[in-house]
Amino acid sequence: MQFAMYLVENGVITCEEFFEALKLQTRSRPKLGALAIKNRMLTCRQVFQVLEAQ
Repeated sequence: MQFAMYLVENGVITCEEFFEALKLQTRSRPKLGALAIKNRMLTCRQVFQVLEAQ
């Protein structure tokens, strides 16, 4: 986040561009549990147990 503020403050990107990039990043970032299941590191049950424990 600090790097993004640096870019905005130095006129490299606008605030609007920053927020648009942030929205895209939020939508495209896969959930950690889904990655663990996909890579066969955890089962669905294990992911739910972790989520429940949180």
